[in-house]
Amino acid sequence: MALGNLITEYFEKPAMGHGGYNVVNTLVYAIILLAVFFKIIYPQLDKRGVKFNTKFMLALLPFILFGSSARVLEDMGLLPRSFNPLEFGYYTYTPGIYIAVGLLTIASLFIARFLSPKTGISFYKILGGIGLVLALPVVGFEVLRFRALEGFVGIVLGMAVLTGLVCLAIQKLWWKSFFENKLNVLAVAGQALDGVATFVALQ
Repeated sequence: MALGNLITEYFEKPAMGHGGYNVVNTLVYAIILLAVFFKIIYPQLDKRGVKFNTKFMLALLPFILFGSSARVLEDMGLLPRSFNPLEFGYYTYTPGIYIAVGLLTIASLFIARFLSPKTGISFYKILGGIGLVLALPVVGFEVLRFRALEGFVGIVLGMAVLTGLVCLAIQKLWWKSFFENKLNVLAVAGQALDGVATFVALQ
């Protein structure tokens, strides 16, 4: 299969036809993401003394919320969709939205790093504040149009219960010091949220 046909079949058609992910595009996206993170982003942040601790991850949560909420705007038909990187619609859907939010987050990291020593405000607070400024208008807009409260409540409760059960099981049966690093709990909670949200949506 020619490269152009491969891109059309496994990348463009799923993106434009709401086909979602397949084995090929998932592997390619994952490889690119890991390469960019470990070869570019992490070394640069490490050089500047930015550590991947609980405070840093919490400061990134608003950006994750912004990205997922912005993605919903496309599902609502309020934003265009395109597979052309030169068009705005490319950055409202996978994979373009990951690129857009990623670049926005990186820019915010450098802004927070620059402002922190000048203002005396914690780097993490500035970074999280920028994320909240981006996320809150989008989230507020969507909350006003919310129509599935029972589904939302089910997701929140399901995530909390599943996270608690899995974390306790890990701590009791395998990793006694699991709760010493809160990043472990955040990692489990993120997976639980993804799984429960998918389950509720499919139901």
